[in-house]
Amino acid sequence: MNAPATEPRVLFFISVMGHGRGGHFYSLRTTAEALSAHFPCRIVMLGKKVSPVIASSSVPHSLVRATGWNHPAAVLAIKREIREFRPTVLHSFDVSSHGLVRAAGVLSRLPVVMTKAGGPNPKRFFPRADHIVLFSKENADFFAAHPKFRRARRYHIPNRAVEIQDDPRRIAKARATLDPNRPTFLRIARFNPHYRESLVQAVNLVKRLNGDGAPCQLVLIGTPQIPAVYGEILALRDEHIHIFAEDEYTVEASQLLGLADFVVSTGRSIMEASSKGKVLLTPYAGGTIPVLVTPENFQSFFETNFSPRNSLADYNEEANYARLRTLVTDRSQADQLKNQSREWFDRHFSIHGAIDAYRDVYETAMRVGVGSPHPVDALLNSALSLRHYARAANE
Repeated sequence: MNAPATEPRVLFFISVMGHGRGGHFYSLRTTAEALSAHFPCRIVMLGKKVSPVIASSSVPHSLVRATGWNHPAAVLAIKREIREFRPTVLHSFDVSSHGLVRAAGVLSRLPVVMTKAGGPNPKRFFPRADHIVLFSKENADFFAAHPKFRRARRYHIPNRAVEIQDDPRRIAKARATLDPNRPTFLRIARFNPHYRESLVQAVNLVKRLNGDGAPCQLVLIGTPQIPAVYGEILALRDEHIHIFAEDEYTVEASQLLGLADFVVSTGRSIMEASSKGKVLLTPYAGGTIPVLVTPENFQSFFETNFSPRNSLADYNEEANYARLRTLVTDRSQADQLKNQSREWFDRHFSIHGAIDAYRDVYETAMRVGVGSPHPVDALLNSALSLRHYARAANE
């Protein structure tokens, strides 16, 4: 097939339901910034609030007010954004935004691409889309096998990180409270039930290592989203566990990766830590401590996007702990894994390796044109989206 005569012009959409700092906001920003060097991109936030992650992007961005009660006005505002930017493709980055964007796409006769930004496979309703970008192999396999999405064009594109630049000022300020002689573990995560287990596992590991004569310290950086979870982790603290919950540290927290020797992380965040050549750990489902990422288990974890659902058929937690204890006390072995970590970034994680894949997605969407509206599915998607926006507007 011949390529479209015109370059893609991509208008991205993302819902802002709360603080606007979740991982998919960073993934969208990284993707849009990388692609904007090759063709025009713009980001539209849908909701009542502005995401600080998107607001700091070099890609032009705007806010369309969506409250759940102003559906016609929101769709008309999206159409105004379309008239002004003149996109060739609309790209929604979550289920709620897709409910509004697909309506605008039909009215404007534009193709719509949707991203399923990691996470577990859908258990309930997930809307139809003619073009679906999937971050994990776990999701890609699920959608390929599901009859509802058999005719959809599915694209598995995991690369979505850039090399993180350190913030020397904030690193120096945080480091002033740490012991310079102890290796540092770092976990960046919001204090909420979704990340509770990973936070507890990080605390358990550092406490056990210190108790077994392998001196180290832990830094936790995150917004106290759910006070009960934040209070629980505070209660577990000792003198070697440091918590930074202020906005000064939680906004663009990845710029503080320079604090760490070891990083406990998931999803896009593990890719960012890899860009800094850190020893990588990831939560283990049902475990008491996080698991070390090694050449032997890398592919298994990669397929599930390094999620809190990580598991292995032959996992031995005590062997994992013994290896971690050795790494804390043996700098040379830790350095080998740091070098491996950076190699993984260059080979698997860098967004720059995905630019051609995204171009193919958009050119295919432009060539195929507007697909079937699937009216029943669209109405259900729209109704659920309105409920989500209304609920967020009332909080």
